[in-house]
Amino acid sequence: MKSHKFDPYLKYGLFFMFMIGLAGTACADANRPVYYNWYEDTENTVIDNSGHGNNGINYGSATFTLPTGQTARYFNGHNRITIPENKQLAYTDPHITFGVFFRYDSSNPADCTYLVSRSNNICRLSIDHTDSKIKYEICADGHTISGCSECQVEPDEDYEAAVTYDGSHVQLYINGIASGKGVDYTATSLGSDNNTNGWTIGSSPDSEYGLYGTIYSFYIYDRALSSSEILDLYVNDIHSIRDSNRPGGIALSWDDTGNIDTCYRHLDIFRKYNATCTMNVNKISNREIPAETLVNELDELHSAGWEIAGHGYNHINSRLFLINNTSEEWLDQEVFPNIVEITSYGYPVYTLTYPFSDRHPASDAILAPYFRTLRTGIPNYGQSINQTPLAYYDWDGSRLLYGVEIDESRGVSLESIEYGIDYAIATGNVLVLYGHTITPNVTAEYQTSTARLEAILNYTYQHGGAFYNMGDLGNPSWVRPARFSDATANFTVSANHLFAGKNVTFTDYSTNQTTESLDFGDGSPVSSTANVNHTYITPGIYTANLTVTNDVSNDSMLQTINVVEPAIPIANFTSNCTTGHQPLSIAFEDTSTGVRTSWIWDFGDGNISMIQNPEHEYSATGSYSVTLTVANDEGSNQTQKENYITVLPQPPSADFYSDVTSGDAPLKVQFCDTSTGAPSSWNWDFGDGDTSTEKNPVHTYYKDGTFKVNLAVCNAGGTSSKTATITVDKESNGGGGGGGAGGSPEPAENVKVKELSQAFVANGNHVKFDFSKNVTDVVYLSFDAGKTAGKTTTIVEMLKNQSILTPEAPEGEVYSFLNIWVGNSGYATEKNIENAIVCFRVKKSWIEDKNIARSSVILNRYSDKKWNELPTYLLGEDNRYLYFTSETQGFSQFAITAKRTVIEILPENGEPEQNGNIEPYPGEEFNKTDKEISRKEKFSMPGFKTVFCIFGLLGMYLFKRKSN
Repeated sequence: MKSHKFDPYLKYGLFFMFMIGLAGTACADANRPVYYNWYEDTENTVIDNSGHGNNGINYGSATFTLPTGQTARYFNGHNRITIPENKQLAYTDPHITFGVFFRYDSSNPADCTYLVSRSNNICRLSIDHTDSKIKYEICADGHTISGCSECQVEPDEDYEAAVTYDGSHVQLYINGIASGKGVDYTATSLGSDNNTNGWTIGSSPDSEYGLYGTIYSFYIYDRALSSSEILDLYVNDIHSIRDSNRPGGIALSWDDTGNIDTCYRHLDIFRKYNATCTMNVNKISNREIPAETLVNELDELHSAGWEIAGHGYNHINSRLFLINNTSEEWLDQEVFPNIVEITSYGYPVYTLTYPFSDRHPASDAILAPYFRTLRTGIPNYGQSINQTPLAYYDWDGSRLLYGVEIDESRGVSLESIEYGIDYAIATGNVLVLYGHTITPNVTAEYQTSTARLEAILNYTYQHGGAFYNMGDLGNPSWVRPARFSDATANFTVSANHLFAGKNVTFTDYSTNQTTESLDFGDGSPVSSTANVNHTYITPGIYTANLTVTNDVSNDSMLQTINVVEPAIPIANFTSNCTTGHQPLSIAFEDTSTGVRTSWIWDFGDGNISMIQNPEHEYSATGSYSVTLTVANDEGSNQTQKENYITVLPQPPSADFYSDVTSGDAPLKVQFCDTSTGAPSSWNWDFGDGDTSTEKNPVHTYYKDGTFKVNLAVCNAGGTSSKTATITVDKESNGGGGGGGAGGSPEPAENVKVKELSQAFVANGNHVKFDFSKNVTDVVYLSFDAGKTAGKTTTIVEMLKNQSILTPEAPEGEVYSFLNIWVGNSGYATEKNIENAIVCFRVKKSWIEDKNIARSSVILNRYSDKKWNELPTYLLGEDNRYLYFTSETQGFSQFAITAKRTVIEILPENGEPEQNGNIEPYPGEEFNKTDKEISRKEKFSMPGFKTVFCIFGLLGMYLFKRKSN
């Protein structure tokens, strides 16, 4: 839906606004001398914060807060607020607008109520309760100009009354709409010889004719506002007090059962604009169109979102009927049958539309309990909606709505209806419309053409208006009477099993019933209430049947009563299970025979229960005996089931790892159990015929082959197993054969990432393993092979934390921990490899953040139960990394470390500084591929570009300064 914003009144001329509760529409302006803020109230003084000292005097009006957070003032007929004379009010120019935003109570006096006045007769707005109209007076050149509203105002509704005078014409507005044609009179000044500038709000100046009700705001402008400005003022004010985000729109309804068919046949027009309406129906039977056809058509309308509402069963004029008949007769003959018939077809009734739109406040009061919304027609509004505010529902909870007839014969112009739609959308109100017969060509009274209908729907739809049903409006606190709601039978009995001669207490919990009938099932008289005691004399099984009814529905409920001869019960029970893992929840069921009035359960774990069918949870393992004792007035009986419940521990979950998974025979493997769930036994099957019951066994494979290793772990709760594979190759004799891939004893949860590389290892060759994926800190490693291993896999593991295989960390700032595994376990030893090199990299950002000296970067290897620093050399750099090489005697656990320093100064020749035993590396060149190190990056002295840039900028600054 569209939202509408209204400009504040900054562009208008001199004015000042007195806000009781809200001064939000008034803003300071260079030409606006007075601004009153009624939030500020010190005892009896209403304080003006304009700086002019124009304090108002409060004679007892009470401040309260609205749901929107606004404040307003309540007047009890004896209160008032006066605004004393002051220079800001002392003007006589005849151009003026004054008004008041108010609500009055039904307890106001029978003659007149003053809303606001200047002096006694210079300017005045009041309510004449004899005809419920707003009256106004303006004194100009000593002459009194007066008039009244064309529409009536009603108690407990919000109204904004405003009067404008431009020196020649006086006009009254109600809720932003001009009421009447106004009065023409030309004058040069306001007031008379006895001119007074003070204003009184809530009563006359002499405290007579006081208001019982609320005033939200009072305002004055020193010019006559235009009609559009008056409407904007009302829109702004009504939104300030209404806590509603509902969009404005229309509520369109169609009267009389005879017009169901025309609405049904033109349903596609409504669907085109997503429009729903209300269908107001009389008695459906005895029509030219069969009742079954009409009900089917109503079903289609209701399925499309339409409301089905009442229109009087016999379409009788209510006002005339009540002259000679009682209200009970009217309800029984005209109203209730209408509700019952509509409800019987499955449509809930919210609304009644008065036949002939003829009503009286007395009939409204009679109908109030039975309907959320009442609709009548607007009296005496001519051919224009523009003349009345009654056609709009403003979400104030009013039950009575006034509708505008749109049939062509009524003479209301389409332009007037479109104006009403615009007004409703702007104010957030709902324009109430109704018609009768829909037809392509109008040939008689009470007909609306399809062209006119489509124009109204299209205009509303295109301008962002909403479509409402009548039942969406009205009194939101209304509750449907029980007699017209679905009746539901519900009752309880004090016992379903009892001894003969004992009483049963029936308790009624039924809803919405108007009549009840309780049949006890034993042939005794039926009870008209379900709140009753009954005695069953003879043993037997009886069915008690409660039936409840109201005007629109009925319902029944049954209960079985088992009556037996007095006897001691026989205890017995069962449960949903008897064995399970902890914690074990058991549902016990009493299966005892005979009448039982009490139960005592002993669950065997120190806990008891006294309900018939309890649930109990066992938290500890073990076996438990359960005892049930049942009793009645004749005595008790007990049964015990020994060791009835067995609670087992949770079963284990098998898991393990090995230090290697492949290698040459003989292959020695360390197996480590990592099972969870507290296993109590371990059974290893190594796949070669050997077994073990140790937790962490060591096993040697002497033959080659692939072996499936199975671990089965057990406890009292069950068994679990896991299988893994060990691959054993033939013993190497220095010839061909594969080096395989050594397993890692590092737990998987400590490995951040790993990368594999394969190469063929032959005796006497230089072997290099490249790690081209760049997921670890190792770039490559190489060595001279002293033994043939064949195709060999090398694994680099980047660790999250220190390896579990190293008991302590190395000295210095740790950059990362690494594991390097080459081939099968035991291959990469000093007798098999020579001249081993590890090339690794370190991020420059880490070097800078930690204040690390490049020359202090060291690769450490853990061997001989300690960390050993390896000879390390700075090989080169690119834009992100420094690259180093280190010499090692073997491969195992590594750590890259460094030392913090304050500043690092490279020698002038650009050669890397040495640290400790680090010497310039004379050997292998740094030969990564172009993909691994960008072709465009050149190794360069750090900081040179930065220094060059600084000198360049300094030179430009000096040149510019000299030029100036």
